[in-house]
Amino acid sequence: VFDDLSHLEKAQRMAAWREVARRIAHEIKNPLMAIGGFARQLVKESTDEKSLKKLSVIVSEVQRLENLLKEMRDFYLPRTPDRQEIDVNEILRSVHDLIREECRKTGIQVEFQADRQEVFVEGDKVRLEQVLLNLAKNALESMEQGKGGKISFDSRLKEGVVEIKISDEGEGIPEEDQEKIFSPFYSTKKQGTGLGLSICRRIIEDHPGCSLRLTSEKGKGSTFVLSMPVSKSQKS
Repeated sequence: VFDDLSHLEKAQRMAAWREVARRIAHEIKNPLMAIGGFARQLVKESTDEKSLKKLSVIVSEVQRLENLLKEMRDFYLPRTPDRQEIDVNEILRSVHDLIREECRKTGIQVEFQADRQEVFVEGDKVRLEQVLLNLAKNALESMEQGKGGKISFDSRLKEGVVEIKISDEGEGIPEEDQEKIFSPFYSTKKQGTGLGLSICRRIIEDHPGCSLRLTSEKGKGSTFVLSMPVSKSQKS
């Protein structure tokens, strides 16, 4: 865990985790490509129903491992944000629209509120959308199907900083686990990789002056808060 470590110790620990991830990804990549390639070829050629079902399971599990490798590369590879002036509210609306249909299917309400139409920041549009979509999916996954509830997207501008909140009414996270969830390979999900939120925080911290934090209460839900300074062209 990182709770009581100094900034230098945290950086050293994170560097060590990235090296571990790099080595694991390197060792897995080639054999996984071979397994996946042959399995997909056999799926196309197979005419036996029982064999096809077994091969489909192999292909599905290979896909899951390929997704894990992608997350690991995102975690350990250095990347300088492709910074440009972007409307962060436009990205937030896009993410809201992407999960709205899934929320409807599962009986979950979803709402969007912003105190202004446009809020401009300097950042990497693709990476910021990745962060917001990941947080939105986490909110959706935290809420049990059939129990209803609400996911809220909120954007407010105050004193030169835009504060974006994505809130859910899910199970919530115990206080002792709230900082751990940003640690590499720590997950509360049964099939989680434990890298998603770690990658999100890294992306945000690669943007100067930005932060990502969590507030949560067990049994009542969670709120992820993304804070970003607005660009110089943004009118107050």
